[in-house]
Amino acid sequence: MDYESAEKKSRYVFQYKCRSCKNAWWGGYRNDTCRDCTRHVKKLPFSQTIGIGWFTFDSCNRKFAGFCRGDVMSECHVCKTELSADSIVPHSFLELGKVYRLLV
Repeated sequence: MDYESAEKKSRYVFQYKCRSCKNAWWGGYRNDTCRDCTRHVKKLPFSQTIGIGWFTFDSCNRKFAGFCRGDVMSECHVCKTELSADSIVPHSFLELGKVYRLLV
C-alpha cells in the first residue's frame, strides 16, 4: 500500500473497541456493533488508534510507514525530527471488519 491509497483508506476505515468485552476491530461507518456482545460502540479517537501509521517529513522530504499509535511521536532517522502520523490504517493482512484482539 502506498501513501496515497493509505490516506484515502483512512477516511472511511476506523478502529473500534468494545470496552465491556475488550473486542477490537477495523470497520466502516456502519460497522459499529460488537460481534461478541452486540453493543454499539463509537470509533476510537485518532490518539488511541493502533495500526500502520504513515509519516511525512517536510524537512527531509521523506515518507515512510511503521507500526504506531496515534498519540506517539515517531522520529525520522534522517533529519531527527519528531512527528505524529498523518494517517493510520489497518495492517495489510487484516481485512475490513475482521475481528482481532489488541494486546494493550
